[in-house]
Amino acid sequence: MKKLTVSIILSIIALTAFAQKETVEIDTAVMMKNLRIDTTKFYHPHELALHITPAYSALLYKGNAAKSHGGFNVGIGLDYTYWFHRNVGVSIGAQWMRYTGVYDFNGYKENTNFIDHSDPKFEPNGDPYVLRGTYNMKEKQYAHYIETPIKITFAAPMTESSDFRAAIGFNPGFRVADRQLIDGSYTRLAEFTEGHYIIDEVKSLGLGTFTDFDKPTSDPIVSYSLGFIAELGFAINLTPQWKLHTGLSGGYSFNDVRTKAIKENPKLFQDMNGYSGVVFTDHIGAVHTLFAGIEIGISYAFGTSCQEKKYRKAQADWEKYMKDSDGDGVPDYIDECPDTPQGVVVDSVGCPVDSDGDGVPDYIDQCPDTPKDVKVDSVGCPFDDDGDGVPNYIDQCPDTPKDVKVDSVGCPIDDDGDGVPNFIDQCPDTPKGVKVDSVGCPVDTDGDAIPDYLDKCPNISGPKSNYGCPELKKEVRNLFKKAMQGIQFETDKDVIKKISYPILDKIVNVMKDNPTYMLFISGHTDSTGSDEYNQMLSEKRAAAVLNYLVQHGVDASRITSKGYGQSKPIADNKTSEGRALNRRVEFEVIFETVTFEKLINPELQDILGK
Repeated sequence: MKKLTVSIILSIIALTAFAQKETVEIDTAVMMKNLRIDTTKFYHPHELALHITPAYSALLYKGNAAKSHGGFNVGIGLDYTYWFHRNVGVSIGAQWMRYTGVYDFNGYKENTNFIDHSDPKFEPNGDPYVLRGTYNMKEKQYAHYIETPIKITFAAPMTESSDFRAAIGFNPGFRVADRQLIDGSYTRLAEFTEGHYIIDEVKSLGLGTFTDFDKPTSDPIVSYSLGFIAELGFAINLTPQWKLHTGLSGGYSFNDVRTKAIKENPKLFQDMNGYSGVVFTDHIGAVHTLFAGIEIGISYAFGTSCQEKKYRKAQADWEKYMKDSDGDGVPDYIDECPDTPQGVVVDSVGCPVDSDGDGVPDYIDQCPDTPKDVKVDSVGCPFDDDGDGVPNYIDQCPDTPKDVKVDSVGCPIDDDGDGVPNFIDQCPDTPKGVKVDSVGCPVDTDGDAIPDYLDKCPNISGPKSNYGCPELKKEVRNLFKKAMQGIQFETDKDVIKKISYPILDKIVNVMKDNPTYMLFISGHTDSTGSDEYNQMLSEKRAAAVLNYLVQHGVDASRITSKGYGQSKPIADNKTSEGRALNRRVEFEVIFETVTFEKLINPELQDILGK
């Protein structure tokens, strides 16, 4: 028992780490107290016993008319005992017992009562009389009683397999049958001063019977009894529940006791002088019962005592407290996941740990670091609908075709950054910033096989030799070359000399005949004079040429001009010949402002962008 207590205490210490719930259904304090009950004192609280009692039993006549004695008889009984303590119980039973009574009547005389005449000449209180009987009778009676003893029963262990037993209690009962044997007669009379009168003459006194007889002087004795019963013996354990009983048993009951004369059946008479009256006869005695014998029986004990119930409940609670069906270290009464596979790490309530909170425990989760609130599949990995290896919650291109290489956000790789992924791009090395078509190749608007980003004239077809621009006719090139030195101005002025008009008119005709030409006019000076003055003069002369062309029918939107002063000499300003060459107007034909602006002459952006 000591080892059990120590083991339980150690187990409770080990289990305290799992006491996680606010309310624990098991009251561990009560459980521990009940587990410390001495189990050797367990007993069965209910006991049924069947017994037979060979005994001396007697119907004892308690009167002066006769002496009585009994005989050997046998009783059979059934008892139920409730043991509210291992050593003390209450029993109630039913017992059949046969009693024998033998009565000898030899004579009787009694002065009692008075006679009450109806004639008024007598004194009001009547005359006394002598009640006299002549007895020459023996009566033998057999009575059968059903008794219901109620006892307090005591038990004390004698050995491991036997108990000492004692009981004492009340023994209510009632007759169920009887029989009488009569030998001789009985006569009773009343003797007065004037004479005597026979009151009754019968063959039986009817002691304790209801059998038919000739009007006995005493009423039949009542059929119930009340007395005491006592037992002393021992019980031997045949099995843990079956017991053999033996011992002494005895009882005495007061049956049909009368304390005064019976008046329910008065005796009427009339004397020889014609006087009549009533005689009230005394009861002649009472019959008690007595038995003493040996009781032998067998009993069956059943049920569970309160102490054992408490222990069994505490034991069951303990097993429930200790039980860990899945062996995860969390007892079942706390375990919210009682079927966790063996060896799986669990939390404080016995459920498999789910580190990333995606609803898939770690022992299954193949992606244990999934961000919060991301939908996952059955193995805890984020959904990847297009199977590109990038989960949906990151994938910015969730419909990528199968087997296409993607970048970190799930979009098809586009090495050249032209907006067309590699798996479609037919020109994967397009320079950055170049506009491409649907298959990733640079756009070629004019279809001259020169992509727009290389084509100086992307909207007009031209040979590669001229960077995609139409080639100028030889005569046109010669015209512009001649114009470069052929256009003359008045000294230090922006007024065109008339000698220059024929060349300018030819240029007007070229522009009209070629509507796709865009003309850029640049003015230049020699180094004579200040930079500011030369810059202003070059701008005015270039503008004067522009105005001449516009005035002669060329659309102003097709011509631009700019002065460069002395910044771009083509000859040595130290000689007069060189200075003459530097004083010039240049013409440059272009076909698209944008292309020219970006690729041909970037320094003209501020002019062409106006």
